[in-house]
Amino acid sequence: MNDKITVLGLKSKIETAKKKIPTLKSRQVALKVDQGLYLFVTAASCTWYVRTDSKKKKNRLGTYPGISLSLARQKAEQLQAVWKGTKEEADKIPMLKDFYPKFLDDYGKNNVGKKRFGNLKSFWNILRPLGDLRLDELVPKRVIPVVCSANIGQNYKSNIAQGLKQVLDYAVMLGEIKANPFAAISRGKMNPFKREPTAGWPWLPAEQLKENFFGKLELLSEQQKALVLYVTLAAARIGEGVALKWEWIDESAQEIRIPEGIMKTGFAHTVVITSEISEFFKIRKYRHPELLDSEFVFPAWRISVDRSLRSQDLI
Repeated sequence: MNDKITVLGLKSKIETAKKKIPTLKSRQVALKVDQGLYLFVTAASCTWYVRTDSKKKKNRLGTYPGISLSLARQKAEQLQAVWKGTKEEADKIPMLKDFYPKFLDDYGKNNVGKKRFGNLKSFWNILRPLGDLRLDELVPKRVIPVVCSANIGQNYKSNIAQGLKQVLDYAVMLGEIKANPFAAISRGKMNPFKREPTAGWPWLPAEQLKENFFGKLELLSEQQKALVLYVTLAAARIGEGVALKWEWIDESAQEIRIPEGIMKTGFAHTVVITSEISEFFKIRKYRHPELLDSEFVFPAWRISVDRSLRSQDLI
């Protein structure tokens, strides 16, 4: 273009700028050569810089005259082309507010546990201020202040952080982003939500054991005691025990097949029937044949055989 600065014109501008420098507080002059290409002139040197993004970040190209005007223009065009391509690629990355509903929709279709699904839905109430950020912009220094400012417990904050990490892992799997920008939250001191290790008891006095466990156990019904015994033998969760159905028990294969959606994680799994568990089922059927009229192994028979016990009944 005719209005582009020439080599002679650049030299003239540099001489003029150096005369002004002693009178300037900054002791430097920025000469605009082309769109985004600048030459910063001081009394001692002249340095090329190119600006590519809206944040006016400067990229140093080298010093003049070591880097000539034509070479500086060539390098500037290359950097701007790379930035433009990167920007176009970044513009394709969805924002959190657009991707989060898709994640929940896909997550819900996989027959996962209702409790976990409900937690992930509720996390959005805290993460909403981050909704206008692209997925690749959700770095710890942007997420942590938002989560920390919420008036919730430390454990819940930790769950939200892990939930967001799960969302971004899913985005990586779908190819929406190349890497999880929030992955560092799981490492070392970067995680302010890291739970303190639970202090275990080296021993428990017999008086406390009697008061805190056996004393309360005596207040339970026979059906509730049987449930406690089963979850102890099977090393199962209370929720898995109350939902247990006879049709899940395969005595010939010596295993219990727990279907999807029962456990907290939502995945199907099997429980090995040990000799103790097998004997437990035999005694249950022998002492209470009426249990076979219910689909549940632990029905709330005082209310209805078609309803199982509830976890709350043992609290």
